Amino acid sequence: MTYPYTFTVNGVDLSGRVQKYSYETSYTPVYSDTITTMDRIDHTVIVRWRHGLSLIINPMEDDELAALQTALSGSLVASVTFTSLQLGVDVTCNMMLDVASAALVLKNASRRVIGGIPLTFTEM
Repeated sequence: MTYPYTFTVNGVDLSGRVQKYSYETSYTPVYSDTITTMDRIDHTVIVRWRHGLSLIINPMEDDELAALQTALSGSLVASVTFTSLQLGVDVTCNMMLDVASAALVLKNASRRVIGGIPLTFTEM
């Protein structure tokens, strides 16, 4: 069975490693500064929308973890393609990997991971 959602990090497809029922996306507005007009009404404007992605990767083989570490190339920022549950389409954007997630993936020199790897990405 193939996983129903797309998840790639810098071109490395990890869709098949996503733990079932752990996939969550968010789509939140980013507002401008509040402006108070002469009639004393506060106004804010949505500048853009920010994507978020949270999931758990099943335990990986050594070569799969090495591919993910190489794709991230020691950086917290990556080009991530994923299926947005709010929009219903695949989205590609530059996202930052959560520091706690990065510690599990990037600092794992032995490349041995027991249990699932939680990954949390936030659009920059």
